[in-house]
Amino acid sequence: SMSAPTPEGEEAAYRIIPARLFIYVGKGTETVEGVIPPLEEVREQVIQGAEAIYKREEAYQTQARELAEKIVAAGIGLDKVSEQFPEVALEIQTTPLVKANETPYLGTDTMAYLGTAQLIDELKDKEAGDVIGPVRSILGDGYLVELVNMTSPTDEDRAGWAEEEEQLRLNMQRQVQSQTLEDYTSYLYEWAQENMMVQVDMDLLEKITGISMDAFNAAG
Repeated sequence: SMSAPTPEGEEAAYRIIPARLFIYVGKGTETVEGVIPPLEEVREQVIQGAEAIYKREEAYQTQARELAEKIVAAGIGLDKVSEQFPEVALEIQTTPLVKANETPYLGTDTMAYLGTAQLIDELKDKEAGDVIGPVRSILGDGYLVELVNMTSPTDEDRAGWAEEEEQLRLNMQRQVQSQTLEDYTSYLYEWAQENMMVQVDMDLLEKITGISMDAFNAAG
């Protein structure tokens, strides 16, 4: 760890900021006093924030999961849930027909994405009207999913499978190569930290920043 005396005057505006690969010298150029807006202007954001915090609590997660399992076990369609479970404020959204390599998108506001492969795997033996869940989105939200319609692949769909398979293979290969490069870069950085000595030219740093570095030379 490093410590340094507190700069005074003009130098007090500068801060040395260590980063993963570089060391930055930052300076604040403007200070704006914070303003607390009236509650009426932010009431909706406050409510949404409080709800988001509450929904992350374990007690809520458990209650929601148990209720979802009861709804699925009841064997009813989503349009009947409010009748049998009046305590549930259910919002029903319908996805367009999607293929296995596509991602269904629900709502322009919720930005909720569900894993298509997971859905197809869980719905492949179901009939229209069957409900599964709770299914987790990539955002952590839980959904009940009702199968509306499932269409078998056509000869035209099958004709493009070889090309799609090759594209998937190439995409996976790029991901592996990218991850390997990232891991190797991290290894080199960690090795350099442990095995290499670094000398900082304080005179050059002073010329670049235009400030005296005397206040930081005593860092230990």
